[in-house]
Amino acid sequence: MVSVLRGLHSYRGCRLSTWLYRITRRRIADHYRSTRRRDVSLGLPGDPTFPRSPRSGPHGPEADAIRAGEHARLRAKIDGLDEPTRSVVIAYYVGEVPVRDIASAMRMPENTVKSHLRRGRVALRAMLGEDR
Repeated sequence: MVSVLRGLHSYRGCRLSTWLYRITRRRIADHYRSTRRRDVSLGLPGDPTFPRSPRSGPHGPEADAIRAGEHARLRAKIDGLDEPTRSVVIAYYVGEVPVRDIASAMRMPENTVKSHLRRGRVALRAMLGEDR
C-alpha cells in the first residue's frame, strides 16, 4: 500500500485494478530478487539448520541419524552425475533456483536446462534403485 501511495502521482487514468496489479506484481518480483532473501542460509537437507516439514516423519536422534545417512547417500549419488547435469540438479533442487535463472547463468536455453533436470532425475532414480 505504501508503494501505491508513493506512486499515486504517476497514475494516468488506466483501469485502477490493472495499475494496482502491476505495482503488486513488481513488489513481489522485487522480493524474490532481493539479495537479503537469497543470503539466508538454510543448509542442506539433513543439516540441523534445514527447515523440517511437518510431514517429514518421526523426530529424534535415531530418526535424524537415518535421515542423515539417506541424505549423505543422495549427495554421493548427485556427485556421481555428469556435468552440467549435476550443476543443474544442485541449483534447482538444493539452491531452489528457477529454470530461467539457471539457463541465464549457465548460458543455455531453458529447454536444455529442463532436459538436464529430467536426465538427472532418471539417473538418480536408477542409481538409488540399485542400492535397494
